Amino acid sequence: MTVASVARRKAYTVGSSGQQGPYAFTFTVLDQDDLAVYVGSTTSSTLKTITTHYTVTLATDGTGSITFVSGQYPTEGQLVTIIGDRANSRTTNFTAGGDIRASTLNDDLDSLTVQVQQLDEAMDRAIQVPVFGNRNYSSLGPLQWPYDTTSNNANKLVAYNSAGTALELVDQITNLDFSTDNFAVASDQEVTIKAGGVAAAELGSDIITGQTALTSGLASTDELIVSDAGTTKRMDVSVLTDYYKDLSVTETNKTLTSPVINSGVSGTGVKDEDDMSSDSATHLATQQSIKAYVDSQTSTMSFYLEDDDGTEVNVTQNKEVKLIGSGVTTNWTDTDNGTDGDPYDLTITVDAAQTGITSLLATDIKIGEDDQTKIDFEDADTINFYAGNEKQLILTDGALTPGADNILDLGSSSVQFKDGYFHGTLEADAITVGGTSTATLYSPLAGSSSITSTGTISSGTWQGTAIASAYIAADAITAAKIADDAISEEHLDNTAITGFSALTSVADDDLLLISDTNDSANLKKITKANLVSGLATGNNLATSEFTSTGKSLVFGF
Repeated sequence: MTVASVARRKAYTVGSSGQQGPYAFTFTVLDQDDLAVYVGSTTSSTLKTITTHYTVTLATDGTGSITFVSGQYPTEGQLVTIIGDRANSRTTNFTAGGDIRASTLNDDLDSLTVQVQQLDEAMDRAIQVPVFGNRNYSSLGPLQWPYDTTSNNANKLVAYNSAGTALELVDQITNLDFSTDNFAVASDQEVTIKAGGVAAAELGSDIITGQTALTSGLASTDELIVSDAGTTKRMDVSVLTDYYKDLSVTETNKTLTSPVINSGVSGTGVKDEDDMSSDSATHLATQQSIKAYVDSQTSTMSFYLEDDDGTEVNVTQNKEVKLIGSGVTTNWTDTDNGTDGDPYDLTITVDAAQTGITSLLATDIKIGEDDQTKIDFEDADTINFYAGNEKQLILTDGALTPGADNILDLGSSSVQFKDGYFHGTLEADAITVGGTSTATLYSPLAGSSSITSTGTISSGTWQGTAIASAYIAADAITAAKIADDAISEEHLDNTAITGFSALTSVADDDLLLISDTNDSANLKKITKANLVSGLATGNNLATSEFTSTGKSLVFGF
């Protein structure tokens, strides 16, 4: 077969599953015994035995895999290393005149190739001088690794000699005097000093004071150097903090700023008194004693509520108070928390319909839809009516006036007042009656030649032109309608008496119309009986008074 040029080493880190295998290798082996299997880590591993710990499966080209047997599985995180391990021996022997078979010759050559690859893999793991190293091998020879007896090798170091041409064993540095010994360490290197390696006398007086002071910004990850039972170790500040907080320390007259107490508090400074009888100003009280004391006090707690008329009620524990409003509605709108930052909210809402209010008396009070449409008592003894953000009407003592001149109508053409009653003068720029301007009616009254009636004249005193009899209804003018001296004799025509119906029979209580000369010649009425009696006795009734020229006597029986 052919032998590929590959590294004769394969390593696996075992995972969380599939620890049994198989674990494949890609280099060629001639026999399953030509392998070495190690299990462990990069610093320490154990050589395993075929069949006892694992089995081998080979392909025709000599590659294959190993599988661990039950109970021998490696664990998660371990390192499985597989390398070629063919013995450096030869089992064939070619004789003079004997047969040289191709298969035998191939096996020998394959074995040599495998052994060369094994040496190459081992050399890769050996300390070597680089090919470009500046060493004169012709004069100095190979660089040898020094080795002595095991006792002489113990605790020795390998170092170059003083000439730098060969390696030698040297003693470890057990006591180093930094003040006298020429000892230098590169800036990126470290020096490890064994425990107890530095004596107290070797520490300078400024081992601490000579350092830069840390005055603030101490972090939990900052480190301190401590001696742990004689062993020098480093310690994070957080470790010291955890240690200190678990200590029981007695402090006197110390001030603790924002202390955190994670468990109970005890001691003579803590009192557990349900009645708080000691009344101390310097001791603490336990939670249980505080609760017991508060419970005992709240059992007798009470307070008084007083209303407007002075009635008081004493509210004691387990008693309730209900707020009832007249014309208002009360409602708890927030019953959560009850703290100063989030108190309970009692909302009192004034009802829209009010039936119990009998008076609203206040200076400068306003009532209305908004500040533009309102009744405003902004002025003393005055009621102002606003609409559309304009003062429309002003009511004062004895006067109802518009808010400004010529801005307000009293009624409209479509909505009118029923009747109007005025005691006094009605002054207007213009008045219409039934759609006709009063100027049309007023002009004749002021001296025009005619007046036009726009309807029935039912009252008033008529003067001027005579009223035709056709316009006076029968019996329309009674004595009550005629003022004293309103009708003189020139106003009576010749038909004033003859125009009446003739009376043929007179009764004593029939009335006659007579002019009394003793009373400014006013017309008066007289009964027939009085007239006859006067005529008989001559009692102020002279016959000449009835025969005077131009005089008429009207008898109204």
